[in-house]
This record gives sequence, structure tokens and C-alpha cells, in this order.
Amino acid sequence: MGDYKFLKIEDAIPCINQKVNLIGIILDFSLPQQTKGTDYFCKLKVIDDSHPKCGIPVHLFAQDIYALPHVASVGDIIHLSRVMMKSHEGDVYAIFNKKFSSFALYEGKDGENFHPYQVSLRFYAREQDEKIIASLRKWLATSKISDVTINFLLLSDINEVDRINLACKVLHICKTAKDEWMVFLWDGTDAPPTCIYKKLEDEMHNQLPLHLEPLPSSRDMLCTFPTVGTTLRVIINQDCSKYILQLLQIGQWMKFFHVLFKVREGLWYGVLTPSSKIQDMPNDDMLILERQSNYDQRLSCKLERMPYWSFPWPSRITGSMLLVTIICLKLSFIGIFDSISWTQLSHFPWNQLTMMSDDILLIFVYPSSEVNCDDVPFATLMDILTCRKVRKKFRCVVRVVASIPWRVEDFCSPRGTYRVRFTLEDPTARIHAFAYAEDGEKFFDGYSSTDALTRKLNKLLGVAVSSNGKEIKGAARNPPWVQCCLKSHYLKCYKICDTKLVG
Repeated sequence: MGDYKFLKIEDAIPCINQKVNLIGIILDFSLPQQTKGTDYFCKLKVIDDSHPKCGIPVHLFAQDIYALPHVASVGDIIHLSRVMMKSHEGDVYAIFNKKFSSFALYEGKDGENFHPYQVSLRFYAREQDEKIIASLRKWLATSKISDVTINFLLLSDINEVDRINLACKVLHICKTAKDEWMVFLWDGTDAPPTCIYKKLEDEMHNQLPLHLEPLPSSRDMLCTFPTVGTTLRVIINQDCSKYILQLLQIGQWMKFFHVLFKVREGLWYGVLTPSSKIQDMPNDDMLILERQSNYDQRLSCKLERMPYWSFPWPSRITGSMLLVTIICLKLSFIGIFDSISWTQLSHFPWNQLTMMSDDILLIFVYPSSEVNCDDVPFATLMDILTCRKVRKKFRCVVRVVASIPWRVEDFCSPRGTYRVRFTLEDPTARIHAFAYAEDGEKFFDGYSSTDALTRKLNKLLGVAVSSNGKEIKGAARNPPWVQCCLKSHYLKCYKICDTKLVG
């Protein structure tokens, strides 16, 4: 084929074992990976108006990972020169040969110029390129190809170990081992709690981790993170780390495709594998605007720092039902109904509320807490970790996932002083907090019998028990959400205070 002749994909398919020139739209692409030799390899799927449905695969090889196409977005346009058409078991594809082929990448339907954002060696622009690219952009803008909807889940939507797509903000990137990297992602929502499968007695010698990275992040680093919403740790597979690291931009929103989700020690984390992909997002992308709007709306509510998953209210293990509050999770109505007593509730104008139902997302009825810090606003555990005041009191809604000691018989010293360390978690972090001395005595409501205290502890830690109250061995634990007060001390030491475990 002549060097200056461009073929439609439909016309190139019969040209087996011939070199052709193509300009098409990228429908799909894979992350680069190393071959069994020293080269790097990636795959694209390219379409045009002659072959719009399934496209044609293009296999690209290069000596260096940076010499492969770095596709910014599905729908971008690629110029391919001197690629070899091949067939295997009836399937036709194109081969990009590092010795004589070349490529150039252009923005897709929203592109405003004809300047490629990446070119390979040996690429030369031709006069007819602009006409072909303009024609493809026009076709893409009017075709249904550009309207294909890809589902991007929120972190709050995760419910199983699977591969999903995310649209998140990149908060931080760090090296966790010799050749391992981790990226921290956030979208303003709370990842759901998971069951704990570790035995209580294992905590003494094999503790639940507070974080998945080998070393804790510094307070200065944590202070750059939002204090509301889950920060998801995502491990970058070694096979694709070089390519992904050069595309990640701290502080920017990005799309992540085919992220493998897993759970380790009760903590969600993601893995970027060679089948994963990432893309930049423009600042006016609807996904960003929706997530930011939802986050801003959440911050406008006085209960914004309570976990999503604790509604309608935390367990009564540390509280009692005294008041009722109606929360309307719609920005225009937040705060209208507040602290209505049971007597007032019976006279509440429910008919008026029904009339406004089109503007109401959800109504919760919840009890106020018995903890003696109702004047203290709610805080997340990330608020606590990033607080620069040495001594301060906080009110939190958390799950208690572990304790040391794990046997109630060992809770007190020989002198009768309580000394228990709990592991607390919320969607933002895990910390250790102590029930010590007088604060411990108040928390455990004095010195109960071993059986009574065991029952309380089992409820607090989510231990599964049979109908006769005996622990079910090997069953997963699902700790309830509870309200507690914490006070900070020197050296990031936190104590439970002004809280009573009522069981």
C-alpha cells in the first residue's frame, strides 16, 4: 500500500499481510505490560464509520513503555501508519511494528485543533490528516457510539469483592515496598463496613492493622486529606506501575476502570492490574460536579460527620432513647425539623410532610445519646488524627472491632484498675483508644460480674452468639455503630471518656 493512502477499516480487513495506514477512534485500550522478552505491549480497539460496532484490534509493541500510546480517553483518535494486517483463526487484527510503524494521538469529538498530544518516532503529518480527523469527530458527535454509558460506582456502593469503575480524586501516592506503590483515592462518600473474621484472642499476638500501608502517614500528610469520607488505598500492580505512575496527578479527579476490590483485615482496598485503565477528567465533568455537590450538601448538615452506615442512629449499647429528631436529607429542608419530643411527635403535621414528599429524600427517627458530651459536635476519626490541639474532647460514632485484653477477667490490674485498649474504626480511619482507671470504671458501669460484662463486650464487638448466649465459634463479627466520647493526650494517645456501656 502507498504510504499516503488511508484506508477505511472495512477496506483494510481483506489486506492480510500488507502494510496499511488507518485513522480511527479508540473504543477501548489496555494498560501496557511487559512481554516475555524485553519489549512492552498494549492493545487498542479502533473503529470508524465503516466498521463501527466491534472495531479492529491493534497490537502495539515497543522497546520502552513510554514509546507506547498513552491514551487520555476512550473516544480519542489515533493515526496509524504502516501497520501490518494479520489474521489468526479467522480474527483479523493490525500489528504495530516498532521498526517501521508510527502513530499519533488526537483529542476526540471535543478537540479544537489538529495538533496531536502524542506522536511516535517516524511520524509525519500529512495534508489530508485534518480532513479525515474532522470527519471522524463529526461522525462521533452524531453517532450513538459516544453515548455508551459506563457505570461509575461511589465508594459507598461497594458491596462485594469485584472489579468496578470509579471516579475519584487522587489524594496521595507513596512507595510501600521496593517495587510497590499505593495511591489514595476519595470521592466524598463512606465505604461500607465489613465483617471481622479474626478471632478475639488473635488480637494479642496478631493485631488488626490501623492502616494498610506499612508505615503510618505523617500528621502533616493526613492534614492534606479530607476528614469526611473514606480514603481508599489502591495498590498498583508491579506489571503496570511505570505506566500508571506517569498518568496519576495528585489533586486531580480521574476515572479508574476495572479496579479489583478486596478486603484485608476488615479494610477495603483496591488493586490496579494490567487489565485496569485510568483516564483524566475535565473539571466540568458531570461525575465530578455530582460528587462535589453531594459532598457540599453533606457538609451543610449538622450530622455530616456521622457515618452513612450508622443511620438512623447508632446502637443503644452506649445510649438511650430520650428525644426524637427528624432529619430530612434534602438541602432545602435540612434543619427545619429538630429535636421533637415524643409528645410533639404525636402532633406532628404528617399531612404537610406528605405534601412535600417530592422534595424529600429520606426521613430518619433517631434517639439522642446518653454520653455526657452532647454539647460537643460530632467528629470523624480523621478529625481526631489531624487535630493539632494536644488536649481536646471529641464525640464520635464508631465501631469497636477489637480489644486487648480480650478476656473480661483480665480487664483490671491486680489493684482493680481498668486498663483496656480498644480498636475503633469509622469510614475515615482506625485508632486505638483506652478505657482506663476512672474513665474505664464509668464506661463499664462499675464492676459487673464476669458473665454480665462478657455479654456487654460481645454486643460491643459484634460477636455472634446462640440463643443460649454462647459464642458461635468461627462466625464473623459485625460490630454495631456506637456513640462515644474521646479525649486526646500527648503522643497521639486517646482515651474513652464520659461514655457508659449499657449493653
